[in-house]
Amino acid sequence: ETKELIRIRRLLSKDKAFKDKLFPKNNGDLPSLFHYNPLRIYVEEVTKEDGYKQIVLTNLEKDSLTPLIRYNIKDEGEKVSFEALASALNSCGYEDYMPRLRLPIIAVWGRDKITTSQGLTLRPEFVKEVLYQDNSIACCITGNFKLSESKAGLRIEIQSKEGMERSEDFETRIREVITKNIS
Repeated sequence: ETKELIRIRRLLSKDKAFKDKLFPKNNGDLPSLFHYNPLRIYVEEVTKEDGYKQIVLTNLEKDSLTPLIRYNIKDEGEKVSFEALASALNSCGYEDYMPRLRLPIIAVWGRDKITTSQGLTLRPEFVKEVLYQDNSIACCITGNFKLSESKAGLRIEIQSKEGMERSEDFETRIREVITKNIS
């Protein structure tokens, strides 16, 4: 993950047209972006039953201490060629965002998504991103949380920092921030 890719990721979060151009089948979540060297690692996409793809890696370095052969990292993601990234940036007028490294990219959405009985699908990475967008929430939590489904619907248990007093107002603010970003 380079500074340039972090900058592109921020652009993806702000510009839906650019995000749709780069990831036409995107599910609303924001992926992490990583360059990889195809001479050192072979990246495969394996399509799962639900249509999403998982990333599978094979280390191509013959002197590697840990040979990885078709290692499934269990994260959903996809490969993005440099040409596809360049095309999306150019067509949306973001030529100045072009990375200097002309390597392919892996877009990683993560794993362990939860789908509620109402059909809502959430990933932990999405929830974490939403929580950390609000500084008044981020400064009070550890980053540890658990997603589950209860009789009432989606349940998110969030760990507060030590010494932080939980209040109804704080929990309401969390609920509002998550609800606003889901719909």
